[in-house]
Amino acid sequence: MKLAIFWIGTLAAFGITNGMIAQKEALIRNGTTIYLELRPLDPRSLMQGDYMELRYNLNDVSGMKKWRGHFVVDIGEDKIAKINRVFNDEELAENEHLLRYTNWSRGTRIGTDSFFFQEGHGNDYAQA
Repeated sequence: MKLAIFWIGTLAAFGITNGMIAQKEALIRNGTTIYLELRPLDPRSLMQGDYMELRYNLNDVSGMKKWRGHFVVDIGEDKIAKINRVFNDEELAENEHLLRYTNWSRGTRIGTDSFFFQEGHGNDYAQA
């Protein structure tokens, strides 16, 4: 009985992991590439090495009542997204897309908030 539970748990773990991998690969393959404007910030960590903390330009967004939701973004021809408003279940125009956000104590988060790079290569990313 214990062996059966072990194998069922193992198969479930592998199944869930492979499902998540397939979902991310489908997003990479079929998703839309967009770019967001960043605000300047220059962190450095002795324990973690060189990295760039990503702070997105979200100054003009109001109406974030929930701790988790979606922004409506307009994507220009240069693929740079401009955050329009908070999504409230309305119809989207053709050039509008949804971007998920989460409110934390340190601010609003969209995806990752840091980018690590090889030690000593900080000048390569200075203009970012």
